[in-house]
Amino acid sequence: MPDPLFLDAYKTGVVSPVSYIPQGFASQTASLFTMFPSRVKNMYYLRDIDTPGYKLLRGVVLNVEMDSDDIVVYESNLNLYGVGNSVSDAVNEFVSMLVDIFEELVETEDILSYQLRKQLDYLRSIVAPC
Repeated sequence: MPDPLFLDAYKTGVVSPVSYIPQGFASQTASLFTMFPSRVKNMYYLRDIDTPGYKLLRGVVLNVEMDSDDIVVYESNLNLYGVGNSVSDAVNEFVSMLVDIFEELVETEDILSYQLRKQLDYLRSIVAPC
């Protein structure tokens, strides 16, 4: 059974962003998705990244959803996502994709279309080399 705090969040439709993954968070989230798949809205507040050579300039709110047996985290403005067996795995994949797309766009900045240049500008407001 999920933690009562998660059930309260379900009832109100609001789940506060978290900056860490509490013990058992992924299993509680999975239980909620199983019990109430269309009503659960979870968020993960990404405050820092553990990628050598890069730093996060500001926090990023990631949506967390269950997809069959996997957990999916995504940021809708970037159209980026990460998938994993746990929230932590999905966030790590998201961060890897974030850095990969940032590097690719920076390397090809001179030939980017207008839309891709806007995406690069948005990425630069989130992540930077350090």
